[in-house]
Amino acid sequence: MQSMLSGAMIVMPLLTVFTTSKIYQSLLPIPAWSNGYTTPLYLGFSLATGGILTLALGAYFNMPTEIFSINIMVLLAITGLAKVLYWRSVDTPKNPLTAEAATGLGHIGKVHHLEGPHTEANYLLKEMGYRVGRKHSARLRQIFHICWILSLVAIYVGIPLLALINGAIAILAERWLFFAEAKHTVTLFYGESRV
Repeated sequence: MQSMLSGAMIVMPLLTVFTTSKIYQSLLPIPAWSNGYTTPLYLGFSLATGGILTLALGAYFNMPTEIFSINIMVLLAITGLAKVLYWRSVDTPKNPLTAEAATGLGHIGKVHHLEGPHTEANYLLKEMGYRVGRKHSARLRQIFHICWILSLVAIYVGIPLLALINGAIAILAERWLFFAEAKHTVTLFYGESRV
């Protein structure tokens, strides 16, 4: 019975993360989420940050955690590299969506907006036309990379609390960018040139 509960305690959180990632990945109008990196990154980040937290708690309670350190460092390295590849794929899409493609009028020429669809901002513009996040995305990406690498180094030198702090900063920057950089295709009807 105890081994069954232990197995469930491992499988259920991973299943929750997996299904959450699949929800985001299924949203075709948001190309930044609808790609093959979303699910592996969700799982990688959950395992890596959970591992960092386990190391920090183990150090606090004087438990032996050295055996996990190498696995967590490998997870940090793989997940960090996958995030770089994700950002490259999002920054240079193979078939970017344009206003011409969205309206089906590309064969005529360039599409120009005479007026916006309505006079007030709507939910999608507020949530998926997020300009502030994109304005600072390069700086936030640097913060993610620096803190993620510092977290890896802190584990290597045996300072799990420093790894936890840097990992928390990195994942906050990454999660904020995940949502702030995502553009909904509806923004093409509001003047965006491409998604």
